[in-house]
Amino acid sequence: DSMRARLRTQGVPRDSAARAQNPHTHLAAYGLGWMLQDYRGRLAVHHTGGIDGFSALVAMLPEESLGVV
Repeated sequence: DSMRARLRTQGVPRDSAARAQNPHTHLAAYGLGWMLQDYRGRLAVHHTGGIDGFSALVAMLPEESLGVV
C-alpha cells in the first residue's frame, strides 16, 4: 500500500478533465524511475533494462497485487 501511495503522489498529477470523466483513468508518466500508465483501466507500473544482448522487464498492476519479471 505504501508503494501505491508513493507512486500516486510523487510524479505527474492525475487531476484532469479526462480523469473527471472517467475515474478509472490514471495517467501516462514517468515517476521515481518507473513508467506509469493505464492498462485496461488499471494502473500499470513497469521498468525495462538491457545490456550486451540481454533485456529485462518488470511490470506490476498494484491494484491487483500482481507483478511479473
